[in-house]
Amino acid sequence: MFREAGAALDFVAGQLRLADLPPEFALLPMIESGYRLGGERSGQRRPSGPWQLTPGTARSLGLAVGPQLDERLDLLTSTGAAIRLLERLYAQFGDYSLVLLAFNSGDGRIRNALRKAPNWKGDVDRLQLGRTTRTHLARLRALSCISMEPARYGVELPAPPESQLEIVTISAGTSLASLATRLGLSVATLERYNPTLAKRNTVPARMRQLLVPRARLATGNQSDPALAAAVVPQPTDAGISGSSAEALEHVVERGDSLWKIARSYGVQLSDLMRWNGLGGKSLLRPGQILKVMAP
Repeated sequence: MFREAGAALDFVAGQLRLADLPPEFALLPMIESGYRLGGERSGQRRPSGPWQLTPGTARSLGLAVGPQLDERLDLLTSTGAAIRLLERLYAQFGDYSLVLLAFNSGDGRIRNALRKAPNWKGDVDRLQLGRTTRTHLARLRALSCISMEPARYGVELPAPPESQLEIVTISAGTSLASLATRLGLSVATLERYNPTLAKRNTVPARMRQLLVPRARLATGNQSDPALAAAVVPQPTDAGISGSSAEALEHVVERGDSLWKIARSYGVQLSDLMRWNGLGGKSLLRPGQILKVMAP
């Protein structure tokens, strides 16, 4: 399972860390789907994609779910939605064990279980929950233990992936074949990490960002002047105005994270960190001022 997850597991753990969520949550898609990207096309009523989001939940998180485009299938869009869901659940319960339980069974069932056990004191075994939900939490805990101390359990985990996944922002209506050529990738590779591109000639207008292997991206034909028309350094956003020389300032508030701030201003996480000399493990303090350059 760890070998199959590969670069996808590494990418999700990084996104969770930037959102100030436990990176162990990156094991959730391993339990939900075995990190299977893609899956059955929309029109179904059951969960789908690496995070196994239901249609209703996905739509409430801003994803498109339909016969022409099902964003649950893509690792990038579904991970962003899953992070929003995890943040929403933590704001509601304030306990990561309850968050994991609610991710599996829904927040309504967890609220009901808490009402029936007013003095539960953090012991999830005292909550009246179904076997499936309990097993789901137990499996995540087991995988977490194995990933932290593999030798203790006689397990040899695979080496870190040679190629990490990179987010690139592209222009709307870009030809899939030309984009693949300019990036030095095959169309199959683009479709592997962005399953909703399968059987398409152009990138859907709604898909402004894609995942590509970083090592392969570095070997692409970056000198091709046509590449600038397909790959954009960072997205534009109506909420940021002015020339590229202007800078905005964001005052950090309680509960802020680098991921949240980058998303709210429509900028890349890597750019926000570079502008402020921050690393992936940097801690934000309320009142701290961050520079946000306009795209």
